[in-house]
Amino acid sequence: MPGHAGGGRPAGCPPPERPAAARRAVESAGCARSRRPLTRQRDRRRWRRLVYGSASMPGCSADSRKEPGPMKDPKHTRSTTARRLGSAALAAVSAAALLAGGAQPAAAQQTLCGKYDSARVQGGRYIVQNNVWGADTRQCIEVEGTSFRVTTAEHAKATDGAPAGYPSIYAGCHYRNCTSGSGLPLRVSDMNRVRTSWSTSSPDSGVYNVAYDLWYDPDPNQPAQNAAELMIWLKYRGDVQPIGQRVASGVPIAGATWDIWQGDVGWNVISFIRTSPTDSVSGLDLTAFTDEAVARGAVEPQWYLTSIQAGFEPWQGGAGLATHSFSTTVG
Repeated sequence: MPGHAGGGRPAGCPPPERPAAARRAVESAGCARSRRPLTRQRDRRRWRRLVYGSASMPGCSADSRKEPGPMKDPKHTRSTTARRLGSAALAAVSAAALLAGGAQPAAAQQTLCGKYDSARVQGGRYIVQNNVWGADTRQCIEVEGTSFRVTTAEHAKATDGAPAGYPSIYAGCHYRNCTSGSGLPLRVSDMNRVRTSWSTSSPDSGVYNVAYDLWYDPDPNQPAQNAAELMIWLKYRGDVQPIGQRVASGVPIAGATWDIWQGDVGWNVISFIRTSPTDSVSGLDLTAFTDEAVARGAVEPQWYLTSIQAGFEPWQGGAGLATHSFSTTVG
């Protein structure tokens, strides 16, 4: 079986999130899998209780809300869910660690090697997190402004389970670890123009995905697991797949076509997999993806978008994964 992501995203902390354990692990615990037990969004938000899915691959101002938790999982893998499906205990531990440490201001350049190390960049507008929520193997990232690069990644996880982590950058709140001036949380029904640009590069080795992880909840100041996770996979490498089942193929959204996957791992998970992989997007319309999620019942219009995360879910290897620039616009 291919692995499942989730992320995530539950996008980063010391518990297991995202969005956002393997489905098998989750299913045995009474859950359905992929950034993702921990507590629903405890990591996945990246404690994502990533439950490994078994589907086969066909064809704040809440800016003061969440602690970074280990998070995406979708991924083309059970990653998100698996993460999420970490243990509740791990999630609690992660949250505590995040609360205790929090993100540190980033100097001109710095290296993060702690599992849940994070750094504020651009005056606190964004937070970059190492977020190794799903493994004990070593991972380090070098951070400079909104760019970061995975310099060390000793991961060797099976692709039928959760990913090792979700090194990422985000705006909004992740387990009470919040950015400033993000415009989040934002009620879904008020999302008129929410856009993002992201430039990345990736190695020709390893198993990973390159994905956004968005989180939604009825509570604009939700400090733990959120109610829904939306992942946008720009590309992936290896035998991995998102949480749940594929419910649609070749759906046109924001100038590209996407396969759509949906699942439930204690919170709703909907993933959009780009049919033509890309390393970068400019002015990507996140409102369009949110509208599709609402139409498919994964997100409610009265809920709030709490964070926008972008990063990588590595299962094997990962050194060389890099973000060159990232930005969000909430209008």
